[in-house]
Amino acid sequence: MDCHSGKRFTNNSFFAIGTGNDANFDRLTGIQKYQASEFKCADWDTSSNCMNSKYMRTSGPDLKGAYKVPSLRNLNNAPRLMHDGRFNNLEQVLNHYMYPTGYMNDYVDVTPVRLMPHERKQLIQFIHSLNDPFIPIGK
Repeated sequence: MDCHSGKRFTNNSFFAIGTGNDANFDRLTGIQKYQASEFKCADWDTSSNCMNSKYMRTSGPDLKGAYKVPSLRNLNNAPRLMHDGRFNNLEQVLNHYMYPTGYMNDYVDVTPVRLMPHERKQLIQFIHSLNDPFIPIGK
């Protein structure tokens, strides 16, 4: 509920959840790439319009391994799940959150989720219901 909320079932924040074998795509590396980019705000816009990037936090253990919370919508046809594609199905994702182990970093934002078997089944059915039907253009 904290991470996957709102209409899109994402809070658009970054959290370290213990997944991600490739540090080239975590929040810390993204900040470093942004700061070195020719496209950073300060290089093409007035300083007053760049407050978000000017005052963003650029260090801290919680940034390493942190990824943007994705939407829970339209997961039915996803070939792999999580940021690094480590899981094949939602049951495996729930196992990760219920019995979290094997973190690649010292800091994580995850606390174990406790669900009864029937609650797990209901949650998976609910997530599957968040799929938009494909409507071809012109129909």
